[in-house]
Amino acid sequence: MRLRSSVGLAERHESGSEMPLAPMAGKPPLGELLVEAGVLGEDDIPLVLTVQEQTSRLFGETCVDMGLCAYQSVEEALRRQFDSHVLPLGDDSIDEDVVAAFGVDPEMTESMRSLHAALFGRKAARGDMLALLVMAGADPDTPASLLAANFAVVVAQLGYSVLLVDANLAEPVQHRLFRLPNRVGVTTFLTDDEVRDSAICETAIPNLSVMPSGPAVPNPAELFERLPACPRLRAVAPRFDMILVDAGTLSPDIVASIASGSDGAVVAVKRHRTAIRQVRRLVQSFADRGVATLGTVVA
Repeated sequence: MRLRSSVGLAERHESGSEMPLAPMAGKPPLGELLVEAGVLGEDDIPLVLTVQEQTSRLFGETCVDMGLCAYQSVEEALRRQFDSHVLPLGDDSIDEDVVAAFGVDPEMTESMRSLHAALFGRKAARGDMLALLVMAGADPDTPASLLAANFAVVVAQLGYSVLLVDANLAEPVQHRLFRLPNRVGVTTFLTDDEVRDSAICETAIPNLSVMPSGPAVPNPAELFERLPACPRLRAVAPRFDMILVDAGTLSPDIVASIASGSDGAVVAVKRHRTAIRQVRRLVQSFADRGVATLGTVVA
């Protein structure tokens, strides 16, 4: 799965750079780790930073572009930097389609890190992350739920506490991807205050919890209009650094209803398939609900 992420000019200015993530407190810079591993010399760091400033490329990508190291060396340093938890191949505690969990697609993982950096930038470094984000596909061909799963894993691997919420009630998949029961979840969370805590399940990835969709309901649109999801999720927000709501590829009106009260939305599109009119319709639906579109992910 190849991805490309983008954000508006305002968000790029806020982030300040396209580094995967500004180092958190106590985390050594990527360049320092590459020097310790004998991949770079100390004199290489100023040169890389100069080229990076000129090209706006990732630090690791710049090192590779300059022929200073192989991408595998950068990936290993990133894992050391953020204590990424990668499952061994063949581990069936998570579906193999969640490739970020197994570290088998460095390009996808790097794209997801770039999306995180573009969305949060300096805010993440200050511990001031957006708390509640919605991801939705602009057309039925976009694997929005799978993108959401991989993005949630990557952010958790970076050391942040993440709750992934499966609000795609028409075609819920997160319980299958993370090998979880689906007896309680979003639908029970919204309708029964007594089961709120039991609706949140831990996964095989440290820092990542999932709220499955829960039992099927006859009219999801009516449920989300009557019981708005995001305002209710605020009740558990203090427990997490980020809540990511997977809205799948539901109709724009339903998706916008789900996103109402969130901190913003990311639109997922499929390269050479998604029509501009579909993106515009979804973005307009968000705007009608007062939800900011923060960026796009291209699959």
